[in-house]
Amino acid sequence: IGHTGTVYITGVPSDAIAYMVDSGAVINTTLSAGGTLNISTGVISTPHNYSIVSVANAVCTTYVDTTVYVIPTPMQWIGGATGHTTDWNYANNWACNAVPTISDNVFIDSGSFNPTITGTTPFTTGDLNLAQGASIVIDAGATLNVKGTFNNNGKLSGDGKVVLNNTTLQAIKGRGTVGNLELNNAGGAVIDTGSRMVIASALSITSGTLTTHDSLELASTDTLSTARIATLPSSGAAISGKVKMDQYVMGGYRRYRFVAHPFKDTISLGQLQNYIDITGPGGATNGFRSTGSNAPSAFRLDPYTSNSSIGYDPGWKPFTKINSSAADTNKVHPGQGIRLFFRGAKGEGLGYGASGGGYTPSSTIFKMSGNVNQGNVSIALQQGSDTAHQSFNMLGNPYPSPVDMGSVIWRAREAGRVTGAAFYIFDPAIGNGGNFVTVGLGLPAASGGSPVSYYVQANTCIQVRAAGDGALIDFTEADKSANTSNYLYKAPVSYTSLAVYDENYHVWDRLQLDFNDKATDNEDRLHDAAKPMGIADFNFYSTSADDRKLAIDSRPFAAEKVIPLGVTSNYQQNFIIRADNVAIPAGGKLVLHDKLLEKYVDLNAGAEYAFTISKDKATQGDNRFELSLKPATKAVDNGLHVTMTPNPATDDVNITFTTGSQQQVSVRVTDISGVSVYSKDLGVLQSGKVNISLNSLAAGIYMVELKAGDKKAVHRLVKE
Repeated sequence: IGHTGTVYITGVPSDAIAYMVDSGAVINTTLSAGGTLNISTGVISTPHNYSIVSVANAVCTTYVDTTVYVIPTPMQWIGGATGHTTDWNYANNWACNAVPTISDNVFIDSGSFNPTITGTTPFTTGDLNLAQGASIVIDAGATLNVKGTFNNNGKLSGDGKVVLNNTTLQAIKGRGTVGNLELNNAGGAVIDTGSRMVIASALSITSGTLTTHDSLELASTDTLSTARIATLPSSGAAISGKVKMDQYVMGGYRRYRFVAHPFKDTISLGQLQNYIDITGPGGATNGFRSTGSNAPSAFRLDPYTSNSSIGYDPGWKPFTKINSSAADTNKVHPGQGIRLFFRGAKGEGLGYGASGGGYTPSSTIFKMSGNVNQGNVSIALQQGSDTAHQSFNMLGNPYPSPVDMGSVIWRAREAGRVTGAAFYIFDPAIGNGGNFVTVGLGLPAASGGSPVSYYVQANTCIQVRAAGDGALIDFTEADKSANTSNYLYKAPVSYTSLAVYDENYHVWDRLQLDFNDKATDNEDRLHDAAKPMGIADFNFYSTSADDRKLAIDSRPFAAEKVIPLGVTSNYQQNFIIRADNVAIPAGGKLVLHDKLLEKYVDLNAGAEYAFTISKDKATQGDNRFELSLKPATKAVDNGLHVTMTPNPATDDVNITFTTGSQQQVSVRVTDISGVSVYSKDLGVLQSGKVNISLNSLAAGIYMVELKAGDKKAVHRLVKE
């Protein structure tokens, strides 16, 4: 029988009536002979022996007809109901023809109709069981409460959450993945030994202790997020046991990364050696991957021996041993940042230097395990006797979550614990080997300033200057965030970047556009950045649909839409709009429209448009420029092909062309303002080559125009 079931009785004497009895207690109403016993919801909730009893009225004799073993049928998902194939809240998608309630133990098997939970009204189950290959999608704002055992061998995904919220200890079983999980049970929850729970997005604990049995993993993939542990309340919530922390590292860069861990104990580099190659003196004897040179690839910064004024700072000490007998100086300490060279996946690039060969490093994932930091954390900085050159420290993010490092360091400066107006974060994507990026702290409070938020992801570190030996940097759970201001292990956010330069290519301002389907045309708090106005003497910005001026504009890419652009300047001179980077959906196209001069320019990467701001008010403001979003049109080959080498050039440039047929050909070179500096009629040709001397031209940007009959090709030339 099911959660509301029927027991059918046959063979009862005609003068008798029947009961269902549990340990002598009647649990149903009296029924006539040969009738049925209707068992109401919750009466039979566990497998059990029940007696079917009949009473013979003629002689008043009670006797047992039979004993039955009743197993309640679970609430089984079947899916596929017409018009509601995956809707959790549709009765026909369940074997018992009812949507589960708190009394029901739910079973989800693998199949083609995986349930989806939507809406803001929470749904509740008793036990929740997902078989291997089964999945549930929980949309944003939706909640699935689980009052019993959470037995997950499948996957629960989506921006919604699963909440364990009984009042007694709950069990977590299986080896599955859940996107967002919340524990809100003062009685706590425990992950069974031998099970494994993988968090894909966020773990929240609002009440109770989660006992991991070292079987909790925070996943990291090639997307822009790594799973995190959200802010813990000041009391009544905790994690007991180790947590495994994953970190995806993008490929393509054979460079250093700056690594930290979120644990309260020291860990060995041997943990990372399981996933990436770490080299060092002694090779395998000391736990490293052996190479011909055994050159070190892992370093720590020792401020006491540092000298930041010289090219190779002697404070960078190589790790000399990572096996079990390693000394404390060869352990990675809580809050410590280290410099670690990534060659790609394990086994890649070990002979790169010796062979001189090239390769593209693959992406990889490294994993670390330990007891995570919980609650407030203080990390002591170090400073040598030479305070000018021995104050730099590598400070690790101590939590398994991004943190607002901008606010943390600003507070430390206010307390006199760090010096300087900035901290530094290493970006591996800059230059040929990566470089530090300076992050300003904002004005001190005494000058009317306040913290400027900058979110540093988990498993990495920053560089900061200590104001004294032993100065403490204080972190609190409230510093955790879901935001990330950088993607140091992953591909950077790919913006379309439009910059305004002067004729000497000094940048004046920059606008970033992120074509993102999760954003809207209005100002989005989580995606857009407003443009501060009224301070700078030059501003370049876009305007949202709700009339907000933006410095970072995130919105969906929709063909035939228009994005208004604004420019204001206190200077009357020539400028250049340049597309430093163009990142748009495949098949799309951006067109810059100068509404004043009615000119259009296709914005491919590197494309430039020269314009002038004069006394005429129409040359600036909110109505000068706009961007048009266009669907791609297939390029038409008109037969004119031009190549230009070298470019950039110093002394001369060679232009080679073919027209497809005999045409009158001419070439002209203009400066950025359109003034002709060279022209020549080449005669009637089908193909050819012309050399142009550049010795008389000043360094700068020029446009080379080659005409062949009614065809024209224009190329940008840089004179160095």
